[in-house]
Amino acid sequence: MEDIKDLIKKAEAGDIEAQFDLAVCYNIGDGVPKDRTIAKKWWQKAAEQGCAESKYYVGAYYMIEEKNHNKAFEWLLKAAEQGQVDAQQCVGAYYQDGCDEVPQDHKKAVYWHNKAAEQGHSEAEYNLGVCYWYGYGVEVDKTQSKKWFEKAAAQGDEMAITALRDLSF
Repeated sequence: MEDIKDLIKKAEAGDIEAQFDLAVCYNIGDGVPKDRTIAKKWWQKAAEQGCAESKYYVGAYYMIEEKNHNKAFEWLLKAAEQGQVDAQQCVGAYYQDGCDEVPQDHKKAVYWHNKAAEQGHSEAEYNLGVCYWYGYGVEVDKTQSKKWFEKAAAQGDEMAITALRDLSF
């Protein structure tokens, strides 16, 4: 990674990539003191310029650090709409489980899990398997369920491996 002073200058000048990289530095304490609040500030600056990956990290910050699911969902949805795979999985999970801020909607959960699964996201593949097994947002379809569990299991997803072992297909 480039010199931290140069990275800070570029980030302060509005360079999206530098803002993202600087956020990562603060998040893990690489060349600067570890400070997730400052990391979020830099991710948010990049996110406000359209960076999908930064939108995901801002959403994750609100979800994990602040437990603010309304703001988390808002940022994650923005990232998901830009194709950010981890955000798509998170949005699917929000819709699948529901919470005070996000009403449960299994059809929307399937939509977002499918978007992430199409990009090879193992957790989304597992969740699609669950949806097809129980008929959450889709018709019960054991063949589709098995297909998605197998895809997730092939990537080492332990829950999918357990599902394939324990469920009768």
